[in-house]
Amino acid sequence: MDTTYSVSRKDRNYKWPIIIGLILLLLAGLGYLVFSGSQKFISPLPETPAVEIIFYTPTPEPVTPTSTPSATPKAAKKPTATPTKSTPATPTAKP
Repeated sequence: MDTTYSVSRKDRNYKWPIIIGLILLLLAGLGYLVFSGSQKFISPLPETPAVEIIFYTPTPEPVTPTSTPSATPKAAKKPTATPTKSTPATPTAKP
């Protein structure tokens, strides 16, 4: 009797066909999602804004010269400080 055929042919290994089938199913599902997702996405925001806010900034009026001066010149104050006598420095002995 030959020992090379000791494994019964009735016990087939179903592990590899199941793994390959799951991989093919996963690839088919991903392909479906990629190609069916080419439609436009639905955005929760409207295309045109529902409320528009417009800001108005006031522009300054043009300055016109007046006939009378608005600022009055003030007379210069005279200095009130008086000079004091300074004490001369005295030399000290060097250590």
